[in-house]
Amino acid sequence: MSASPPIVEPPHMIGELRELKLPAVAQHWQRLALGASRKRQAHGEYLADLIHLEVTQRRERGIARRVGEARFHRVRPETVKRT
Repeated sequence: MSASPPIVEPPHMIGELRELKLPAVAQHWQRLALGASRKRQAHGEYLADLIHLEVTQRRERGIARRVGEARFHRVRPETVKRT
């Protein structure tokens, strides 16, 4: 079995991904590209995985932000009625 070719970062790619506000793609593209190369994954599947990762991280950050903004009151264990 032959080794996968090295994954070379295209010039300006990380800066442009950050400008487009795609931090998950900027952070994980190389790892996913190596995995796709090893699995002989189609380009479309690799791209779909990258997009899914970005969407998932955005969703998680949005939920965390909204929970923080909601400022839910903490319930202390001694104040909870036990029946």
